[in-house]
Amino acid sequence: MNVPDGLSFLVFREYSKSIPLLKETELSFLQFDKRLFFFFVSAVAILLAFIKDTFILAETPLMEVLADDGQLGTIKLLNGLSYFALPILFLLKFTVIALGLFIASFGIGYRLTFKSLWQLAMVGQVAFLFLELSRIAWFMVVPGDPSMADVRNFFPLSLLQVTDYQDILPHRRYALRMLNLFELAYWAWLVFGVHRLARKRWSMAFWIVFLGYILPYLAILGFTFFAQAS
Repeated sequence: MNVPDGLSFLVFREYSKSIPLLKETELSFLQFDKRLFFFFVSAVAILLAFIKDTFILAETPLMEVLADDGQLGTIKLLNGLSYFALPILFLLKFTVIALGLFIASFGIGYRLTFKSLWQLAMVGQVAFLFLELSRIAWFMVVPGDPSMADVRNFFPLSLLQVTDYQDILPHRRYALRMLNLFELAYWAWLVFGVHRLARKRWSMAFWIVFLGYILPYLAILGFTFFAQAS
């Protein structure tokens, strides 16, 4: 016998109500001005990108060739546009991650507020600011003139660093450099945050993060790594 659509909606609504929803007053460790923090993260990311472009990439042989050809102005224009795009990319990234965690927590049987998950994803971005800072520090300290490829493929504490990137197909380098200790720190932060938000077992927090973020992340990297080069 078919169940009427209206009845199905009522059953789903009652099921949703049965899942406990956290009160915002319980989320004390995320009580801060998210707009101000988002501005801080975006400003620091733009500053680090500017420093890398100005003091590292500008010294590479390729940039010198482009300068001699009169194309440096175009490169600077594109860099400027990329700075403005960073906050938009952050908005999309935090929204997608929060949505994945929200769906995973709901599927497991516990509702976490989307706002808190969004803040959680945003705070974790600090780990990747340290990643960029370490990349800049490395090229400023180590003597020599790195190539554009050296700068693009240097990701400290990543799987790519234990290999010779020149022996790896370009479409596989992305996956290897995205698997790094800074990313693992981001996973750990999400598990810690979900554990604090849900006030449940660590195992449940891990499964929420694994299903909502880690598994899709690894799936995308796996597809990138094993995809056939065009």
